[in-house]
Amino acid sequence: MKRILLIVAIFTVLVVAGLGYWMSKTRGLSPKMVAETTDVKITYGSPQMRGRVLFGAAAANPVLIWGEYWRLGANEATEITTTKTLRFGPHQLEPGTYSIYAFPQPNSMKVVFNKANSRWGYSAPDADKDIFSIEAPVAAADSTAEGFVIAIQPVEGQQEIRFQWGDYLAVLPFEVAN
Repeated sequence: MKRILLIVAIFTVLVVAGLGYWMSKTRGLSPKMVAETTDVKITYGSPQMRGRVLFGAAAANPVLIWGEYWRLGANEATEITTTKTLRFGPHQLEPGTYSIYAFPQPNSMKVVFNKANSRWGYSAPDADKDIFSIEAPVAAADSTAEGFVIAIQPVEGQQEIRFQWGDYLAVLPFEVAN
């Protein structure tokens, strides 16, 4: 019996050590980035194209399949922190830290705000903790982004979050409440 417990303990230590090693190695492939304004901060991992097909149908073997979960970056879940209430169309996001993820499509991207944060982003978060989702239209990109980029920009009295990877650019307008 003691021998079995020892084997289980050794196996557990090896698995945990291996997972820690793997997580540390994959972070280097997708550097941690920050998009920030006075009231909003978005933290994400920036995966690189490296000659791959980024988006498409499953048959094309892309990195991301149309309509499937994407953590909006790499490694840890992408997080948004706000010190003021944000309005995304009819939805409000109260001050705090949230995870955001998406379901990209050819002409729009469904962006989801979720209460869960400080988590690894590989699998989809608990949908019961979703606050709201909103469609971000796809726009024409001025250039190709080798690494995934999130930018926050002022535009015509409001702001927008721009999600770009390769030639794919989704734009999500929002307002900061006074």
